[in-house]
Amino acid sequence: MDPNQEIYYKTFFDCGEFGFGRSAALLEPSNDCPANAVFLDAYYAGQDGSPVKISNALCIFEQHAVATHHTETALNDEIREVRADVSLVVRMIATVGNYDYILYWQFKPSGSINVGVALNEILSSKAVIYTHVDQLKELVYGSLVAENTVATHHDHFLNYYLDLDVDGEANSFVKTNLVTKRVTNNISPRKS
Repeated sequence: MDPNQEIYYKTFFDCGEFGFGRSAALLEPSNDCPANAVFLDAYYAGQDGSPVKISNALCIFEQHAVATHHTETALNDEIREVRADVSLVVRMIATVGNYDYILYWQFKPSGSINVGVALNEILSSKAVIYTHVDQLKELVYGSLVAENTVATHHDHFLNYYLDLDVDGEANSFVKTNLVTKRVTNNISPRKS
């Protein structure tokens, strides 16, 4: 993060300060979601506590992918197996300042839930005296993207709270993380 006075104050708490519900975008068929998606309205509490409606704030659709695919090429492609992976996706987009947060929940047939967010942005930038990277003599806390313009480094943190008492309390939760294991005994030329 850039400690300079002109930038450091830009420490926003997008959801807390602006509200994702209040910032929800109206979703358009074929642009924000597939044309065959189901669109739902959403509501948030206004300043006086009364409900405020946002039309087409959510979309729900099936996303098709390939779960497994294999062809036995040694048998003239006579044996082939393909299994589909169809997920139910719930999506919303919140526009906060220069960012569009594309939030989605993906419900898999296996029972697993994939939660994700994609950020689209107009670069958060600052003016600098430099016109070429060869001129950089100081840490500019970003990338020179044009003459006299640095796109500043910054980060985003997203937290989710899940209440997993679906259909009662007799549920389990499994978190899956892949971890790299380094090969150190020279058995293989691979490093991991």
